[in-house]
Amino acid sequence: MSLGKLVLVTGDTVTLQYQLVSAETGFPIDITGNTFIFAAKLNPSEATFIIDPIAGSIDDAASGKFSFEVLVPDDPDDGVYEIEMTVPGPKITTLTPGGGLPISISQEIIT
Repeated sequence: MSLGKLVLVTGDTVTLQYQLVSAETGFPIDITGNTFIFAAKLNPSEATFIIDPIAGSIDDAASGKFSFEVLVPDDPDDGVYEIEMTVPGPKITTLTPGGGLPISISQEIIT
């Protein structure tokens, strides 16, 4: 899974696609029965979301593929995002590094 800074444009609807693979073998991890959540805040300790939590969709469980359809808010902002995975049991794993990864929401400059 390749994670990094997200740069989104206000008012867009984007599909963020990911694949979970084993760091040891490089093979996809079966995600049958797992659930995924995406959310963004100004900073990790902030109570207010800049993008409210969104449930992910499993696109191909055996191949570890999942996605999020994100309606980008109309207000430009910078912050951090996190992706969490819940494995049946339940066990919650944060797939992004502690404190999240950078996200930038900006206005389109060419119209």
